[in-house]
Amino acid sequence: MKSAREILGENLQKLIDYKGIDQSELADYLGVSNASVSYWISGEKYPRIDKIQKIADFFNVPKSHLTEEQPSKIQPNVMKVPILGTIRNSNPILVEENFYGYKYELVDSLPNSNVFYFQAKEDSMEPTIPNNSFVLIKEQKEVKNGEIAAVRINGNSEITLKRVKYQGNVLFLIPDNPKYEPIIINKDNQVTILGKAIKYTLDL
Repeated sequence: MKSAREILGENLQKLIDYKGIDQSELADYLGVSNASVSYWISGEKYPRIDKIQKIADFFNVPKSHLTEEQPSKIQPNVMKVPILGTIRNSNPILVEENFYGYKYELVDSLPNSNVFYFQAKEDSMEPTIPNNSFVLIKEQKEVKNGEIAAVRINGNSEITLKRVKYQGNVLFLIPDNPKYEPIIINKDNQVTILGKAIKYTLDL
């Protein structure tokens, strides 16, 4: 019968292999040494309960995927979703140098298209989207009237979230927070729609 350390070590190795990440990425996220992760994988040591939860959060799987023996043919159905940061390379935008991290999502919870996360860094979309929340964006070049989009204005390195409203030939980018004024997009301005906001998560 396998020990708890052996079970966790095997499951952890499967998750690392399945996601195709370096062991050092997990170590950096947890704030531990590479040696500690190696000890866990080999079954020599067992992580603290709080570390097990953080490992589960990193891979976006239940703790049971780490602590309980898993059938060898079953793999966690998770996807690595990039977090878009400052735009350093604008053609294309969704490239590695524009990302500053990743979040993990169950594939079944995602649309059948390219997605990325963007962190809201202002309160202009409150109360709909809280400040500092991570917003899942479905990549698309157009959105419908009234939908919330991730947009880039005049080629700026920063992107913003706003509700889109069309009125004739004029595009309005409207914040949900009434203390902010709408942004008017006309022939003198350029706007690039990166995608539609689908949902948000907020880390505690």
